[in-house]
Amino acid sequence: MGTVTKTIGTTGRDYSTVQAWEDALPANLVTDGNSQVGQCFNDSEFTSASTVVTISGETTDATHTITLTTGTGQSFRDNVNAQTNVLKYNASNGVGIRFTGNIGRTIIVGAQYVTLDGLQIGANNGCVSLNAANTMIKNCILEGGQAATGGYGASTLLLTSGSPSVLNTLVITRQPGFDGISVNNGVTPLFVNVTSVKPSDLTADKTAFRIDYGGATLKNCAGFGFNAFSSGSESGSNNCSDKAISFGTSNQASKTYANQFQNTADATRDFRLKTGADCVDNGVTDTTDIPSADDIVKTSRPQGSAWDIGAWELVQTVAAPQKRYPFASTTGFRLGI
Repeated sequence: MGTVTKTIGTTGRDYSTVQAWEDALPANLVTDGNSQVGQCFNDSEFTSASTVVTISGETTDATHTITLTTGTGQSFRDNVNAQTNVLKYNASNGVGIRFTGNIGRTIIVGAQYVTLDGLQIGANNGCVSLNAANTMIKNCILEGGQAATGGYGASTLLLTSGSPSVLNTLVITRQPGFDGISVNNGVTPLFVNVTSVKPSDLTADKTAFRIDYGGATLKNCAGFGFNAFSSGSESGSNNCSDKAISFGTSNQASKTYANQFQNTADATRDFRLKTGADCVDNGVTDTTDIPSADDIVKTSRPQGSAWDIGAWELVQTVAAPQKRYPFASTTGFRLGI
């Protein structure tokens, strides 16, 4: 088994659009014998008034997979100023893929064993729909809903099949009437170190993690700015919200939104954690689901006494040791400590 890697971008790449890369994938990766990787380059923002890419129809398995990611150094995670950059969708910081239409989603995944990694995904409506089992989103920024009308089923991220995983990911929902993450009936997702937020100056309606009668597991997840943290049948622990959390142990419930992040208003949004946040040092270690033990911008966990809750791990400033100076003795010699 091998891996076939192709580049995607507008300057001397294998493909100029993400859909062109997907269209060229083998119909059956198992018989082809390879995994397929598409590496996006930040030559320019990938935009379309319709869905940017639909990954669907390919036969895959656990060892013959599809990954859409970035080229080396091309992700917002790789930016030299990743620690200080405002944490929101900004294509100048790394690869950005954005849907500019009013009805639809940026990326639709209909094949199994597909991973989206290290991408910024924006949308006027919904960002991503995972419609197949064994799919994963990790280390991504999803920012949707800013120019659409909410309603039943409207969400930034939609999960409709199997047992998808969402790890180390920030989900920003910029419109009233939208859930942050919506999970269809019977789907059993895993969420680890996910931050789902709606800006604080928008109407606090809908749900950060809407689970329709599923069996979701949430660990180290933050949900703020909605009318509810979650719904349905969830388990897990060490989550944080400005609303009540009805399941699990060690949760940080009913905390003040403004105390968690650098800025929560829509125009100036910046969802990096700040000093004193309830999310800081209140997470649980999970190197099974996040074996690299890092955060959304590759900061190693923990930086303090424990993992932080949500996608961001705060780099904590350690006070410099106090300087100690020599003093004069009664014999005329100077002694030092």
